[in-house]
Amino acid sequence: KKDGTEASEEYMQALLVSYADLSVPGLSSGGARLSKELEETELHQYMSELLDKWLEAGAEAKKKWVLYAVSVHGGEEIVPVFWKQIQEWPQHARGAMAAEAVKALALNSSADALVMVDQIARKFKFRQVKAAAGAALSYAAEQLGISRDELEDRIVPNLGFDQKMEQIFDYGDRLFRVYLSPSLEVEVFDENGKKLKNLPAPGKKDDEAKAQAANNAFKLMKKQLKTVVGNQKLRLEQAMSVERLWTVEKWQEFFVKNPVMHQFAIGLIWGLYEDYEASHHKELKATFRYMEDGSFNTVDEEEYELPQEGLIGLVHPIELDEE
Repeated sequence: KKDGTEASEEYMQALLVSYADLSVPGLSSGGARLSKELEETELHQYMSELLDKWLEAGAEAKKKWVLYAVSVHGGEEIVPVFWKQIQEWPQHARGAMAAEAVKALALNSSADALVMVDQIARKFKFRQVKAAAGAALSYAAEQLGISRDELEDRIVPNLGFDQKMEQIFDYGDRLFRVYLSPSLEVEVFDENGKKLKNLPAPGKKDDEAKAQAANNAFKLMKKQLKTVVGNQKLRLEQAMSVERLWTVEKWQEFFVKNPVMHQFAIGLIWGLYEDYEASHHKELKATFRYMEDGSFNTVDEEEYELPQEGLIGLVHPIELDEE
């Protein structure tokens, strides 16, 4: 336990029973309460062993609660194991178990897990698993007490870029700086600041293992960037048509702190709206642009002070006058 004492066998059984007893597998309030007192790294290990034992015993369907207990308390280390099983099971006529695993995976607290579920929901060979992933995202949002939209905001990956929109690819002997441009393209520079068309192939002087790993990571990042940008374009169009609003705090979290969304944010016109819950209509109070240097500007190019409270949304041309 966190206090240094050892958890008794009964204590651990109580934790597992809180999942085994659920009529519909999912989050367990008893499980959450009991796990609070346990040392996290050891709990992760315990859960990983539980998963191994269940898999070795043939992954019995009537004990599928194991998937949920392990996903909730197993940390991000168990994500790759789930991914492997989700790929394998449908090929052995166990699509239903793969669908359960996806539902369970959506309850893992790591961003990796949700990105994976999101990916399965958009593109997966087996229709049953793909549908389960879509339902799992809605279910996970419901269990977390947030909307599906908010959950999807949370899981946009930063693809390795820092807040300066930069990341470094190390070839051992050579370093390359890669930037995400405002048009969401990748720009590569060598150590002398010379712009290159692309990340070069590893050469004889480079550290073979490092250079190959960096080159592979770059290719994967470019592929993911294309997917993320495509998905987010659609989501922002949708946000505009359904007049979605973010609180100032949520807006900053999503559009300022995430490097990919930051580059979207600087190319759009934003509005500050009056809370319209009570009156059932929203009123545009001010418009602003978010600048690359982190400041905010009004239509007259004056600096705009972003208030701490309020709601922010995408401005539609019909809300603005001609001028």
